[in-house]
Amino acid sequence: MTSHTPPTLAKGRPILFLDGDSAIHAQAIRRFNDAEWTVIVMRHLSLGEPSDEATLQAALRELQAEASAHGAHIDGVYVCPPTVGTDRAPVITRFQQALDAQERVPTNCVAVGDKLAHLEPARRIGCRTVLVETGYGIALAASPQELPFRPDVILPDLEAVADWALKSG
Repeated sequence: MTSHTPPTLAKGRPILFLDGDSAIHAQAIRRFNDAEWTVIVMRHLSLGEPSDEATLQAALRELQAEASAHGAHIDGVYVCPPTVGTDRAPVITRFQQALDAQERVPTNCVAVGDKLAHLEPARRIGCRTVLVETGYGIALAASPQELPFRPDVILPDLEAVADWALKSG
């Protein structure tokens, strides 16, 4: 496990990038909302996964409904196209588009996910990265010395991420 030092964020409203494939913990999202973080879901499509507008809109409505049922909200959703091999350029572009739309810098952002492939683009542009020990992250966190890159921190779940990230206040 890496340092548990809370992120040092630049001035301005920070962004929490959530991997849309991971479980969305609405109560933790509400904590970020209450702390005035922008919450953006990065929905990573798999090869062969339906990508038509109607399917994507239905999935986005489901995410928003889950969050709002607990008094939380998601500020934006970006759909990342499937990637082949190690080419992460399309996903890097989506992260950059989100930053540009919010007029933010990557050093003011934390990306959270359970797959390194979904965290790597955020790391490449300068965001802090958190691997959560849910879903695929359980196996990855068990052998951190074997990871191709080390996330800034490995934490059990989104509640623990909120505890860590919101300490910087």
